[in-house]
Amino acid sequence: MIAILALIQDLQSEIYFSIGGVMIGVN
Repeated sequence: MIAILALIQDLQSEIYFSIGGVMIGVN
């Protein structure tokens, strides 16, 4: 259970970094 939550959090931060990188790239 804890491993799944950690995996989801890792995925979320991965997505946020991707979006942030795109935003910075656009600006």
